[in-house]
Amino acid sequence: MRYAKALYELAREGGKTGGVLEDLAGLKAAFDSDLERFAGLMHPRMDTKRKDAILTEHFLVGRDPSVSNLMRLLIKHRRESVLKDFFRVYLEIHEQNEGILRVEVETATRMEPSVAQSVRQQIADVTGKKVVLEARTVPGILGGMRLRVGSHLLDGSTQRRLERIERGLRKVPVES
Repeated sequence: MRYAKALYELAREGGKTGGVLEDLAGLKAAFDSDLERFAGLMHPRMDTKRKDAILTEHFLVGRDPSVSNLMRLLIKHRRESVLKDFFRVYLEIHEQNEGILRVEVETATRMEPSVAQSVRQQIADVTGKKVVLEARTVPGILGGMRLRVGSHLLDGSTQRRLERIERGLRKVPVES
């Protein structure tokens, strides 16, 4: 999305990409906690001046001027639909430019911090990137772990291994 990229470039020139990211995270949290007002911003029949007033009064207080100005510009030009995914897109751009790799890890039980650190370090060693792990438990995988990096899934779960064994056994001829 060009707006997020433009904001990132502006923030980079000012040496404040991390600060803008924090500001956008705060803005997203404000949107999420006040869904009624956010829905008003998204409503096509609401006047842009009213939208600007709501945005300025309820969501932009204390924000970085570059964030505030861009959000107001989006409202002015009726690009409200961009607001829903703005934080996610900016975060992706930020992480890509900062050499950060986000990895989702699924395990059957809660992962111990030492194991998480070991997994993080191994991935960092292989990729050369700073790794952010997002761990969650999925009891259905029985054991092992699944790693998701972007759209790629690396499945080292016990469930997957059992499925491969089962497929192999089905190919074995059995005498009756």
